[in-house]
Order: sequence, then structure tokens, then C-alpha cells
Amino acid sequence: RPSTRRIYEATWRAFSRWGTKKGTNPLTASLSQLLEFLQDGLDRGLSPNTLRRQVAALASVIHWKGYKSISHHPSVKSFLRGATNLCPPVVHRYPTWDLNKVLIALTKEPFEPIQTI
Repeated sequence: RPSTRRIYEATWRAFSRWGTKKGTNPLTASLSQLLEFLQDGLDRGLSPNTLRRQVAALASVIHWKGYKSISHHPSVKSFLRGATNLCPPVVHRYPTWDLNKVLIALTKEPFEPIQTI
């Protein structure tokens, strides 16, 4: 999908810039370098879901011997679990409402009769 491609390309550019600043080749990034990149993102306030997306994007380019994907590496999985524990997802609890009650309320004062509004 075009939107996924844009996100992956943006992630790769960010990782490449980060690697250049650190003096490393992003194509041959080590585990410690990837984890440092993710930690920098976490320190900047990126959400665990954004970090997961970054790992998925980088996994399309970076391959480590012995792993189907860098996202399957135990240390990467552990880091993402830890990030989720530090910053759990926000659960929005909106009150439930009944459409019939709302419609009935709208048929009464001050909403009806419409001429009085």
C-alpha cells in the first residue's frame, strides 16, 4: 500500500540519518545499534506501537543471520514488551449511550417544538 510504503520509507530515512550521526552503516546495523535507535525513539516520546512499526519497517531491509526477521529476535521482543509496560496504551472509556434515548430527548423541550428555538 502506498501509505505503508511512505511510512516505511520515512522510518528508513530516520534510521539512516541516525546511523550516519553515529558513524554506522544502517544496512549492517547490529542488535545493539537497533536497540539504541529504538531507545532514542522511546526517550523522544514515541509510543510502543510506533516503535513496533519502526521495527517492521526496518525488518523489510535489515536481515540478521539465524532470524526470519529482526522482529523475532528475543532482545527486540523484550525491548518492545518493556516499552509497552513503561507506556501502556491509553484505554478510552467513553460512556455508553442509547440512540433511542437521545432521539427521544431531542423530541422534547428545549429542542421541540422547533418554532420555539
